[in-house]
Amino acid sequence: DEFIIRKTSTMSAAPSQRGSLVPRDESGQEWEDLALALSRVNLCEGTTPEKAIITDLLKLLVAKRRRAGSSDMSARPERQLYDTVRNFNQITADINAAKPLWTCCPSNILVLKKHHDMVITEHLRTLVMWILERGQSKVHVEASVYQELQAEHMPKCENLLSWTSANADIIDFCILLGGDGTLLHMAALFQGICPPVLCFALGSLGFLTPFPFRNFDDTLTLALDGTSSVTMRMRIQCEIFKRDPALAPPACAPPTDSEHVYFGRRVCPVVGECPPLKAIGTFHVLNEVVLDRGPTPYVTRLEIFCNGKIVTTVQGDGLIIATPTGSTAYSVAAGGSMVHPEMSCFLITPICPHSLSFRPIIVPSTVDLEIRVTSKSAWISMDGRNQHELAEGERVRISLSPFPVPTVSRLCATEDWFLGLSQCLSWNARESSARLL
Repeated sequence: DEFIIRKTSTMSAAPSQRGSLVPRDESGQEWEDLALALSRVNLCEGTTPEKAIITDLLKLLVAKRRRAGSSDMSARPERQLYDTVRNFNQITADINAAKPLWTCCPSNILVLKKHHDMVITEHLRTLVMWILERGQSKVHVEASVYQELQAEHMPKCENLLSWTSANADIIDFCILLGGDGTLLHMAALFQGICPPVLCFALGSLGFLTPFPFRNFDDTLTLALDGTSSVTMRMRIQCEIFKRDPALAPPACAPPTDSEHVYFGRRVCPVVGECPPLKAIGTFHVLNEVVLDRGPTPYVTRLEIFCNGKIVTTVQGDGLIIATPTGSTAYSVAAGGSMVHPEMSCFLITPICPHSLSFRPIIVPSTVDLEIRVTSKSAWISMDGRNQHELAEGERVRISLSPFPVPTVSRLCATEDWFLGLSQCLSWNARESSARLL
């Protein structure tokens, strides 16, 4: 550390004229006070005690400066970036450890079941009666399920109501009886804010339904008391853009020098795209968005854009854009990786690509993806429903949905996921050699 030393000529000079020691980069009142204290000591003809005092004050000043320098770390850009990342990680951990903290018992509970299964209808009847006997909540079921219950001569109750997705905003809690497809059905019904969901395994696979039904009363008691943890499962926001003939100009002239290409599409500065594209719908998808060749026997060609820049061209049977929740569904069957549900990312998995080097990749959910059809046609579906045909030049925009699906965990998100991998998908299960002999 360097300092500027100002000396006086005589020891009898006035205090204001005597030697002073000033930090070269003084900042703050503490620095000024230390400099003033040192200025009262003569540096020209000082005695040994005075020099000792100067030495002590210099040490104190250096220590103060070093501490000040370390405290200034908080103002440095790299420190701010570090704090931002640390805070983000803490917020993510808090979200992943979130619990449905009810201020009171949920007032409106929706119970969904696997369709056309009378065995599950009996389980549903038992569960609904248990909730109604508590007398704290109204139970809503779909219209078709309501008719099934009436056909089973279930006693009428004013707190058992028929429900449609138009009343999605009144639901506080959702209970599912079925398999993974029932959860996808529920996610399709709630295209906005989704209530917490508890899934009982009454389907064929049950990777996303961790709770057995045999102890449903104990499970529901814990969930309704707000003591169960919740996994926030991200969704994809998918926007479909198709050509609108009604908006096309009377005649599309051949391309001119004044036209340019944007995202690989012909754009006219006067009328825009020829014919222009129009958003026909926005969907929030839990598992995956699939673009494939549909009924045609020919391969499909798709261009992938990431944040407005071309990434690659897919030529094959199609493409899967999956969430971490959907990574254990169609994507893994097509060769994609299995991703923990608390991750926030998109999986891009080709379906039978016309290139052995086209491997599946994972990108962060902060990017905006766009897929444009460059073949004659392609078909798009979301979670196996809402199928649309796309013509050449039409496109799909993929981004992170602001509406995740909160599912109640049996143990925690990580333990439930690994149990599902081992029990439902037999992950890394190997037969003993002795059993084969």
